[in-house]
Amino acid sequence: MNALRAFLVLLLPLHLFAQQPNWTVDTTVIRFGEPITVTFSATIHEDSAVVFPNYDVWTDRSFVIINKDSLVNKPKQKQKAIQQTVVVTSFDTGFAVLEPITWQYNNNVFESEPEMIEVRWVMIEEGSSLFDIKDVLSVPYPWYVYVLIIVIIILLVLMTRYIIRRVKRPTLEPIVEPEAKPYDLAIERINVLRSSDLWENEKYGLFFLELTTILRQYFERAHGVRAMEATLDELLKQLHLLPVTPEQNVRMSDFFQHADLVKYAKQAPNLPNANDYIDEAVTFVNWLNEAQNKSADV
Repeated sequence: MNALRAFLVLLLPLHLFAQQPNWTVDTTVIRFGEPITVTFSATIHEDSAVVFPNYDVWTDRSFVIINKDSLVNKPKQKQKAIQQTVVVTSFDTGFAVLEPITWQYNNNVFESEPEMIEVRWVMIEEGSSLFDIKDVLSVPYPWYVYVLIIVIIILLVLMTRYIIRRVKRPTLEPIVEPEAKPYDLAIERINVLRSSDLWENEKYGLFFLELTTILRQYFERAHGVRAMEATLDELLKQLHLLPVTPEQNVRMSDFFQHADLVKYAKQAPNLPNANDYIDEAVTFVNWLNEAQNKSADV
């Protein structure tokens, strides 16, 4: 009987020894240029070949890779622990998404979750010193060198003034392009999402993340509703401040609740087509735009 059990153990597939890989992000809110540490780790069979992620999708979306450190521990009990730590940052203020990336060992492929990162501007207090001030080093030049430099500067200034007077032309008023309205900006971004391939590639979580972010930004820019930093519960309360009917409010609330279930609970979308959800978002924006125009006419 013991020999039979040992034989059955040998027949177990190698991947049963592996621990489900996981990844962590140490923070989702940073100041301008501060580091974000992303760690991937797993325990796999000692004979497994590991392919770590490709981070080009992050560097193409406003992030910079500062450091990348991979660690593979010595095999123990036919297993080995692998870990890769990646330090990234961003120099673009606002909101950006660490998009999903894949890594694998043997034929097993794993995908990370999308993470929205907020990059805040760093305000420098008045009177603060950024660098150590050192004494000015003396330059051992003779006095006539300085005189010559001053003469050259004066001649350059006089020549520049002469050339400006000869070729001076009437100045034209700068062309100031009107800033895009929140409604036009929201419709433009929705159309960009409509042409993307997120839905066809079954990246439903990232699709709803982009779509709800567009709506949140429109609420905040056009109607002054605090939406970007609000949780789902806070957002549902803020929806009552929008100029919509109770029925429209219920429809918008159901939309955001369903979107969060798809993003975070991996629930399958209720509707079969991406355009159904996109058209619903366009309907919400049109409701609010029409209400805003009516109040402006009054």
